[in-house]
Formats: sequence, C-alpha cells, structure tokens
Amino acid sequence: MAPTIAGTGIITATGGSHVNCPGGGASGIVRLEAFQQTFTGSFAGTNYYLATPFTLFVPASTAQPSIMVTSIGGVAVPPNSTGSFTVPDVVLNSSAPLTVNIQATNIPTGTTVNVYFANESFALQTVVSSPLAGTMALSTATATVTLHPGYSEGYVVATWTQ
Repeated sequence: MAPTIAGTGIITATGGSHVNCPGGGASGIVRLEAFQQTFTGSFAGTNYYLATPFTLFVPASTAQPSIMVTSIGGVAVPPNSTGSFTVPDVVLNSSAPLTVNIQATNIPTGTTVNVYFANESFALQTVVSSPLAGTMALSTATATVTLHPGYSEGYVVATWTQ
C-alpha cells in the first residue's frame, strides 16, 4: 500500500519448498493498493488485485500506537531495526531462555503482545508477553523465548479493542 505504485517488471508469489512443506507451496495472492496506480508490468502465475487504499481505523487521539522490542537477552535492539539477515540487528548465541523486553506507546495497559520468531529451518515460534504495564503514554512488558539455532527474524503484534 502506497500513495503511488509505478514501474515495470514481473510480480509473482509462488510457493517454494520448505522443511515444513516438502511438496512446495501453492501460488499466492498479490494485492496492490494505491491512490495512483501506474504499474505497467505483469503478474506471472499469481492471482492479483488492484485497489484503492481503504480508510484505516486508528485511535481518535492524534498520537499513533507503537510497539517495539528494546532488548533480547540483555542485548539492546536498535530503535530503527532493519530485520536484515545480511547485517543482523542483534547477535545472540544462547540456547537458554531469553527475556524479551517490549515497550509500547498509546496501547492500552493490560494488553498482551504476541512476539513471533521466524527461522528458515524451524516452525514459526509465538510467545505471549506479560500484560503491558505503565500508562498509555509509555508501557512495558516482557516475554521469554528459547530461540532455535541459526538466524531468526522477530516481530511483535499487539491487538486490542476500544
């Protein structure tokens, strides 16, 4: 989703083989949402949809919610993490359980956070944090994870109703 999507080329979303799916995956779906759609390329073997962005339902306050992991196992996570496997944001070497420190703003206290860790060789790990504690302006939570060997990419998701 972007104000403008432009360019040429081929877009495809096809399944590949994975340790958890030896037969390979099926074709995926691509959805491009833009107010100005000028992409002139093609979609190879992929179902696709072009649309105008819909209205997002965000809190009435002007302050947008945010959530981030501040450290894992005592190692600080940069505030502008890239999620790159080429240059990792955090390097850990531990088979022991690690504490994941989470910080949130403008998310209701009491909300639990799902922390996901994706690894090429293992199934997706999901851990649930303690409830966010503090204030709407600044709250924190923790979770505990034992990471699989190799590279993992982590992300956090908070879901709540108002």
